[in-house]
Parts: sequence; C-alpha cells; structure tokens
Amino acid sequence: MTVEEICPIAEAAKLLGDKWTLIVLRDLADGPRRFKDLERLGEGVSPSILASRLKELVGEGLLTRTSYNEIPPRVEYE
Repeated sequence: MTVEEICPIAEAAKLLGDKWTLIVLRDLADGPRRFKDLERLGEGVSPSILASRLKELVGEGLLTRTSYNEIPPRVEYE
C-alpha cells in the first residue's frame, strides 16, 4: 500500500480502537494527570500497559508529557 492509499480513518481506528487507549483519553479529558492518578482511575489497567499506551500517544502527538525538576520527580500527561 502506498502513502496515497492509506486510509486516515483506518489509521485512527488502529490507534484509538484499543480499550485502554480510550480509557486513558477519557481520564485525561478533565486536565493533566500523573501516572499514578491514571493508574488508579484506569479500571484495572496494568502499569506496563498504561506506560505503553502513554508512550504511544505521546509519540503520535495526541498527548504531551511534562517532566518537572522536583524531588521526587513529577511527570504529568495532558
């Protein structure tokens, strides 16, 4: 399949069609949250799956990850 033949709807479905991805996006709809907050709200999502989905969504440009220079370190997703 060439670049011209890629269907944007199919690509969006691949990215957003996962249960945990939709739950993460729902939980971030009210504003930025830390990893532990997302883990607590995530309806049983494992830490490794949550980390994977967050990394993927940040990589695709759908979320931002802000790291604060504090002790202990603080990271928020938005």
